[in-house]
Amino acid sequence: MQKNFVVYKSSAGSGKTFTLVKEYLKLALSDPQKLHYNFKRILALTFTNKAAAEMRMRIVKALTNICEGKPSELDKLLCTEIGIDQKELKARAQILINHML
Repeated sequence: MQKNFVVYKSSAGSGKTFTLVKEYLKLALSDPQKLHYNFKRILALTFTNKAAAEMRMRIVKALTNICEGKPSELDKLLCTEIGIDQKELKARAQILINHML
């Protein structure tokens, strides 16, 4: 069990939501044996309901884009940081989004 906390603090428009989405997906997709439940054990906090809704929307949209094969900078970062190829990322994303929805 991971007991570390990471805090991202920066000014408006600096990419905090992108970073939170990337880190959330990295944690959720990193272990192929835990794709069906690992996402439930990740806590991402924001200061407003609007920011939380934005983060949820971006997570689902990012997974949908990965599943549909729409390339993005996020895909490249996830593949690099997790150490997998695009095909494996797509397969994991499909499993994850099915369990999330």
